[in-house]
Amino acid sequence: MIDGVDGIFVGLFDFTIALGIPAQFDHHIFKEALAHIYKACRDNNRFTFIFGANTEQTKNYRDYSFDAVTCSMDATIMIEAFKNMLETVKK
Repeated sequence: MIDGVDGIFVGLFDFTIALGIPAQFDHHIFKEALAHIYKACRDNNRFTFIFGANTEQTKNYRDYSFDAVTCSMDATIMIEAFKNMLETVKK
């Protein structure tokens, strides 16, 4: 590990693109690489952070014991909130 690096934050989309398998989160290459990162961090007492694109994915990574998991993106949350608001107003 690199001195001064306290942890790794995995951005799923960027990571799968770098692996040559864009957005293929069930692909064995992605799963193996993610497990490797997780183990390397744990073995070296580093934090593990990961992006969860939705609530299901977020829960899965939380259950996997990542130290921190983000859920969705601010833009996605805002869009969904506005859609819900408009649907309520239209009724």
